[in-house]
Amino acid sequence: MKAVRINKVENLEIVDLEEVQIKEPDDVKIKIKAVGICGSDVGIYKGSNPMAKYPRVIGHEMTGIVEEVGKEVKNFKKGDKVVVDPVINCGECKNCKNGRPNICENLKVRGVHVEGGFSEKIVVKDYQTYKVNKDMPFNRSVLIEPFSIGFQANRRADVKKDDVVFVMGAGTIGQTVARVAQYFGAKVFTSDMDQKKLERAKKFGMIPIDVNTQDPIEFIKENNEGRLADVVVDAICTPKTFEIAVKSAASAGRVINLGFSTQPSQIASVDITSKELDILGSRLSNKRFPEVIEAYNTGKLSFDDLVSHEMEFEDAEKAIKMIIDKDIYTEKIVLTLEN
Repeated sequence: MKAVRINKVENLEIVDLEEVQIKEPDDVKIKIKAVGICGSDVGIYKGSNPMAKYPRVIGHEMTGIVEEVGKEVKNFKKGDKVVVDPVINCGECKNCKNGRPNICENLKVRGVHVEGGFSEKIVVKDYQTYKVNKDMPFNRSVLIEPFSIGFQANRRADVKKDDVVFVMGAGTIGQTVARVAQYFGAKVFTSDMDQKKLERAKKFGMIPIDVNTQDPIEFIKENNEGRLADVVVDAICTPKTFEIAVKSAASAGRVINLGFSTQPSQIASVDITSKELDILGSRLSNKRFPEVIEAYNTGKLSFDDLVSHEMEFEDAEKAIKMIIDKDIYTEKIVLTLEN
């Protein structure tokens, strides 16, 4: 079977691997039909992902059709259209037993720590597999994993109706966070430097902040009756944006960080304590796939205008280079398979 493997930094090839097979009674074998390229995949290619191990078949955003199931699998059958949660947890550590498998002490993520979904076939466990409606296009079902990140961030922030939420970054993940916040009934500000991303945010009912010309903190106060944001989600995750996130939060606010930057920020404790802020990390998703699927099925959570390019599987390196090239406008790039 064909797969996209990164052997080392900036060394990607399409390889022929032995086809994966059902080995355990709870295994599900899936024929992959579409995969999404995420920033973490690009980071593995560039060598900037601190979690990566090489060589690696990348990819954690995947959707396809069930080809075969183990003898104990009851909820899936051949022909079902499915998506895969890439989180692999041990089920035995303290975090798993406390209901937080996304931060399992022995955590593995497909496409990062173990082989991922950029292959013609994959075998996963039934508990990692979720059925979607047969009429849901693959270029929509492949977005369920990114939206699970959006749900996780909103759940961590306890976003409620009429909250004011400021999402820093209007790319794919920023958009999933913002749209889920709207789904929960929040008023959403979102910032970026890219005009096309800001135009899209405005199209979907968010209040755009152009950081090229506008101070986010002052803009939010001017457009929110002098008050800062109840929730700030940093989807850019540089040392500077984290500092701005803390300063943008209102008293009793919640600040959510999605990043893995190893560079420290300069944040004075007074900025946290004086406002009694909750500062929380949000990693992957904690079994949020069913929430995403349900929200999509209601028609109240839009997946539109997130995919900018659909390309053939064999064009994986070309697609990654397009994302890296700042002169080329890209959003989510989806690779499709005709297997």
